Amino acid sequence: MLIWQFDQFKGDPASLIFSKLGYWWLGILLAIITAAYYYWQNSKADPNPKTEKMMLYPSAKTNDIIILAGLSGVLGSKLFSITEDLPGFFKDPLGSLFSGSGLNVYGGLILAFIVVYWYVKKIGIKPIYMMDIGGMGILLGYAIGRIGCQLSGDGDWGIVAAEMPNWWFLPDWLWSYNFPNNVNNDGVLLSQCNAEIFNTARSSGLSVEDSCLKSCGMRYCHEINPRVYPTSVYETIFGLLAFALLWFNKERFRIPGTMFFLYMIINGTERFFIEIVRVNERYHLLGLNWSQAQYISILFIIIGLAGLWWLYRNKNTKSA
Repeated sequence: MLIWQFDQFKGDPASLIFSKLGYWWLGILLAIITAAYYYWQNSKADPNPKTEKMMLYPSAKTNDIIILAGLSGVLGSKLFSITEDLPGFFKDPLGSLFSGSGLNVYGGLILAFIVVYWYVKKIGIKPIYMMDIGGMGILLGYAIGRIGCQLSGDGDWGIVAAEMPNWWFLPDWLWSYNFPNNVNNDGVLLSQCNAEIFNTARSSGLSVEDSCLKSCGMRYCHEINPRVYPTSVYETIFGLLAFALLWFNKERFRIPGTMFFLYMIINGTERFFIEIVRVNERYHLLGLNWSQAQYISILFIIIGLAGLWWLYRNKNTKSA
């Protein structure tokens, strides 16, 4: 599908991947052939297998862990994003589930952690060692992922920026940014677009993307005005610095699990404070008016502190 629809894929990858365009029947046929092949392979297996003991290193299960973490991470991200817009989900369940937009990073982290924890424990690997590796990996992945948020303009931005202070010496876009051609098509029309053609196209029933194509030859033709804080850049910078902090001090953490619980504290603290200047829906709970991410952030910090306390309290006992 991507080969024959590459121009559309470049303009809007998610919409094309989750669409019915292309040779969808070919994918089903390949899946049937693959299943038949593995069935045939298993049918040739010895009906009386011999049991042998062998040394299996955790690295041998790397691919399995990556696949499980990736699939459960995407599923968790989608499920958590649905809870943030239940009316929209009930209005169009299939559209919400198979939309390429709307992913909640905490949902992905939580479900992926549960699935991978269960898997490594099942195959006999102590989860505490995997958790240390995962903590640093998640920080790095989070930082890189936010670069994509910044470049695409997927709505991961802040509130309207205050006037730039005189002491600011960094590039202007680090203080405030307008996210031109953002994939949400939020904000106002770009100056090079024809507003009359756009409004006419919209009034005739065309989608925002198609109206953009008619008015200025591109699918995404809006920018944020007034400019907002580029919170995705701030999170990228913080994520890279936090990763470096753990990486260059990893030899100092002698107790397994320390780096993972430090990751939870660092991540929770960063996300809680970035949400103060980030656009997100707020929820009233126990007299507080926080975003969903802030409530989860506090939980992350509490678990991180409790985990460190437990580790150092039991540092002379065998790790579970």
